[in-house]
Amino acid sequence: MHDLDHTLISCPVQRLYKCDVNHTAFVSESGRVQLDMMSHGEVVMKQYFVRTLLLVMSILLMGCGGGGNENASTGTVALAISGTPTPSVRQGEAFQFTPTTLGTGLTFSIQNKPDWMSFDSTSGQLSGTPTSADVGVYTDIRISVTNGDTTATLGGFIITVKSVSVTLNWTAPTARTDGTVLNMTEIGGYKVYTGPSVTDLTLVANVSDPYTMKYEFNTLGEGIHYFAVSAYNTSGVESSMSVVVSKTI
Repeated sequence: MHDLDHTLISCPVQRLYKCDVNHTAFVSESGRVQLDMMSHGEVVMKQYFVRTLLLVMSILLMGCGGGGNENASTGTVALAISGTPTPSVRQGEAFQFTPTTLGTGLTFSIQNKPDWMSFDSTSGQLSGTPTSADVGVYTDIRISVTNGDTTATLGGFIITVKSVSVTLNWTAPTARTDGTVLNMTEIGGYKVYTGPSVTDLTLVANVSDPYTMKYEFNTLGEGIHYFAVSAYNTSGVESSMSVVVSKTI
């Protein structure tokens, strides 16, 4: 057994090291190296502990870092596209849809785009205002996005363009209620009625040309609409209404 004075030695040593077979040095709380006695087995165990601790710290440091949705194996950022467009739009109304995406440096493309729509390849926005000629169902519309390495696709979704246009057509009367012949020159025009029920009709238009025998509605809301037409002569005398017809929008 060696007699060793526990003298504090001022030197900048900052790691565990073996002084001789039975002694080792370590940094005290004061920041100076202090000698202490221990068995050889204790030295080995402490050295092993330090190596293990450094290894664990190294692993933890390797696992740190930013990137959000970065793929640990490839280093690439995740790519995603999502969103649910409005499934229907009425003619004359504006439609717009922009998908939600995850990623950077994105470029968009589309498949089966309706002709009445416009598409922005930088944002993926789909927009347009359909007319009466565009009424119908458009299926399997797909929007894709790529970052140059990976591609993601949304779809295929369906957009239905609903008609809000109703065109009434009628024929001019050819006889009076007493059965006598009615000439076209005696007809002054027509009155158009519409409403929410057969018994609740309101005058909405006066067609003053006897040779114009149609009228178009373009601003009707959703629901069941009822229509009827009457004729009046050049003296302003009005006939009874026609048979009531209906249209569901």
